[in-house]
This record gives sequence, C-alpha cells and structure tokens, in this order.
Amino acid sequence: LNKAMSFSSTHVLMTTKPIYGFSDAPRRWYKTLTGYMLEIGFIESPVDPTLFYYLANATKKKNLASLERVAASDVLDDNITSGVEAHYDAPTGIVIGMVGIHVDDLLYGGTTAFLSDVMNGKLLKRFQHSKVQEVCDGDVYCGVMLKAVKFGNNDPKRFIELSMPSNVNEIAEGIIPTGDKGPSPFLTRMFRSLVGQLNWIRRKCRLDIEFEAMDAACKNAELIVAEDIKSLNKVVRKLKNHSWISIRFV
Repeated sequence: LNKAMSFSSTHVLMTTKPIYGFSDAPRRWYKTLTGYMLEIGFIESPVDPTLFYYLANATKKKNLASLERVAASDVLDDNITSGVEAHYDAPTGIVIGMVGIHVDDLLYGGTTAFLSDVMNGKLLKRFQHSKVQEVCDGDVYCGVMLKAVKFGNNDPKRFIELSMPSNVNEIAEGIIPTGDKGPSPFLTRMFRSLVGQLNWIRRKCRLDIEFEAMDAACKNAELIVAEDIKSLNKVVRKLKNHSWISIRFV
C-alpha cells in the first residue's frame, strides 16, 4: 500500500469505511446486513442473533411497560437505554421464510412468494453476491451436511437432518508420548486441540457428547495429565462409532 500510494512507513491512514481484515469489519457487516433485513420486515430470533424469520400478514400489539433489556444484536453497542417506554409485543403471523447468517454466507428457505418477493426482489438486490446455489440432499454448508428426508414413501412431508460424518472421521485421537504423565506443555496443546474440535462438532449436531465436551472445556488446560487425554480419546471413539447420529428438525 505504501508503495502503490507513495506513502512512507511514518504515515498513518484513517479509513472512512470498514475494510476486510480489520477487527471491526465483521461487526460493521453484520449491522449493515441485519439492519436492512429488519427494515424490510425480517424479525430477529430472540434466542439466536444470526437467525431471522419473515411473517406473512404480521401484526403488532403496542403496549406501555417498563423495559430494561438488551437486544441480542446490540450486545456490543455503547448506547443502551432503559426505562419506561412504548414497545411492541412479538409480532404474530404465519412464518413464510427464514434466513440463517454465517458471516457472509446465507442459508435461506421459504415459500415461493418469500423467495421471489423478499429474497430475490429485495435482499439479494441490495447486496452484491457471487452466486446463489440450491442446497440439495447431501450438500455441505459451513461443515454441516444437510438432508431433506421423507417421513415415508407416501408422505410428501420431510424433515431436515443435520450431520457431520466427514468431520467426525477426521478427528484423530491424541497420542501420548511415552513417559509423559503430565502436566506438560505438549499435553496442554493436545488437550486444547481436542476440546476445540469436540466442541465445534458438539454445538453443530452432536448433542450426545454435550456433557463430556463441556466438562472438558471447564478444566484448567495447564494442569492436564495423561488420563485427561485418555478420557477425550474415549469421546473421539464414541463419535466415530456413532457417526450416523444427527439432529432432525420436523
């Protein structure tokens, strides 16, 4: 940059817009994207700030009440107000579409009207994008395999299945050096690596290892001994022996 713009190493540049790679860029992008989504009628999930849904014939009931809360999308904002103010109850209506956000990857679905009028007609026109690809059975999104499975041969309804078989099979058990009973820096690094991998898979689709993964995450990594690595290796074997386990949304 210095060479291209004829600057020296002593110059300090002030940017007027967020730049990819800067620490504040992800937050700025999230606020820009979700701000427009809220503007065109999307509703943020109260339990997940990266999940938005769209209602048909949405109605709101206005109330006056004491309000002292922080919205999920405003956790990092400096200006948080509280007190008695007018607000609306959660809107009611028929859900016709949903959008999940993972940085700059969107996963969405809904009725024909939602896809044509809201997504193609508004959201995708507002932001430049490289491509729109239909997620088919067996496609992978952010490391998770998605499938739409029929209830039965004569039943048109389907449920969504989430699994991570390839990621599960890639996890390797920790190999403990001969004579290293711990604590040691090597076992600490190995332990942290295993815990990170297990927790990533656990929160995606393997709730069956919830207790073991969370229990390991609470341990002091600096005091890890060989027996702790062996315990995690058992969890890894459990994952691989039951790689077919998935989460299903009916």
